[in-house]
Amino acid sequence: MRKFTVILVAMSLLCLLFVGTALANEKNLKKTITFKEDVMINDTMVKKGEYDVKFDSKTNEVSLLKRGEVVLTTKANVEVRADKARYNTASFKATDKGARLDTLTFAGDRRAIVLTDTGNSTADK
Repeated sequence: MRKFTVILVAMSLLCLLFVGTALANEKNLKKTITFKEDVMINDTMVKKGEYDVKFDSKTNEVSLLKRGEVVLTTKANVEVRADKARYNTASFKATDKGARLDTLTFAGDRRAIVLTDTGNSTADK
């Protein structure tokens, strides 16, 4: 009976852990990022400057906004990291067209927003 109780408690804690992770993935994000040079996001060139980044967890889309207007929207995936990020970071991959934005992490958040290379991001010019 005692072994059964221990297993039941352990399974309950495991379920709570998964629920907590699922709830963490449901949060939308809105942060500001500054690009010090022009960057590629999928097949779209984004000029250097300050942008608001919005992540919609329901549609898994990232939008870049400049002065409140959407500049670009693209698909993304979420990776939950073991530790919270200490800083806002952006990871890039080198391509023949220049640096391509790959991953965004934000201070205090366990999630890493990984941009999917779909090549079909929408950009308003």
